[in-house]
Amino acid sequence: GYERATLPVGELKSGMLLDQEVVGLDGEVLLSKGQELGSVAIKKLRGAFAHRGNVSVRVLAPPREHLEFAELLDA
Repeated sequence: GYERATLPVGELKSGMLLDQEVVGLDGEVLLSKGQELGSVAIKKLRGAFAHRGNVSVRVLAPPREHLEFAELLDA
């Protein structure tokens, strides 16, 4: 099953699910809770918080073999 984790934006991987709504500095919802992360969503988060340093988000992480497969599909 999935494991709950809080990770810095720089450590997010394709295949993880967001366990929270992510809101930008202007209050705009960037990504919704339950959204599966792919390379585009991860780049969006990294860009939005690049100037803020170490921002972390809550995610649900699948088993390692599922993450590796998701990264292959997203490449």
